[in-house]
Amino acid sequence: MLPRIDDDLGVERFADELLAKLETALPQPARSVRARRRPRLTIAGTAFVVLSLAALAGLGGLPLGGGGAPIGARPALATAAEVLLSTATAAQRERPLAAGEYLRVRLLRWGRGSDGRLHRILFTSWMAADGSARFLIEPDAGSGLARTDERCSPRNCLLRMAGQRPQPMGVARYGPGRGFTAAQLQRLPTGLVRLTAAIRARARTGTGLSSDPWELGFPLLVAPVPPDIRAAIYRCLAALPDVHRVGVERVGGHTGIALARRVRMPGATVERVIVVDPTTGALLAARATVNGRLTDKRVYAIRVVGSAALR
Repeated sequence: MLPRIDDDLGVERFADELLAKLETALPQPARSVRARRRPRLTIAGTAFVVLSLAALAGLGGLPLGGGGAPIGARPALATAAEVLLSTATAAQRERPLAAGEYLRVRLLRWGRGSDGRLHRILFTSWMAADGSARFLIEPDAGSGLARTDERCSPRNCLLRMAGQRPQPMGVARYGPGRGFTAAQLQRLPTGLVRLTAAIRARARTGTGLSSDPWELGFPLLVAPVPPDIRAAIYRCLAALPDVHRVGVERVGGHTGIALARRVRMPGATVERVIVVDPTTGALLAARATVNGRLTDKRVYAIRVVGSAALR
């Protein structure tokens, strides 16, 4: 059985409480499939209704076999820490989300099921700094999840699933364990020690690699955090031991640098690779292997949009 690494869905907004509600809302056959698959989407696991083939090709820039497409020459930056610190500098130059603006994140993700296959789920999230949001999930037929559409105000959310009555939810939360509310995201500390402690403390409210800030911190890079906090997350990752550079990779038309860290657990070695763009501060992709086998792969497409785009 593979270790449960992180079950936050989509842009890492779905915490354990929402996963439980999703499971109980599924018809009985789907629930049983989901229960059998938990060790698989367990390197973490909202989405989009329709994408053109061209858009899918753009999001699917990493081959299913593992990494992104290597493009040859070594980057000028000498160490993984320097890559992350340069990415932090670029992230800090971005302006904060204004009123009426949303961080739109499209995530194409593959997770390996108990049947041994990689199953695709397409997520799209629109997230405002005040907690207003929309989360869509569109899984493939074998994933064991149903299509959902959740809309949030700063005070609460309403979850809609096909064939089910709308379910009232609490405020949107992001990150490991029970997660942070959007308001809490705006107040995260920027000091490395305090930020690492905050991530670890929140992770202890869930399950998985709760002691590893590399695994639990990188999802916050695609949450609606202010630029100085996003930069601080990169600096936090740069300060961790044993982070090494994998190489230069091409993801959906963008060039990024892949960085990895291994975490050893009883009976398993987990390696999480993230691909970042030091020139823009963007997280382009992430993937994980357990005992050398690809278990989770994500490709991100991120932009800021106005409220008219939130359909």
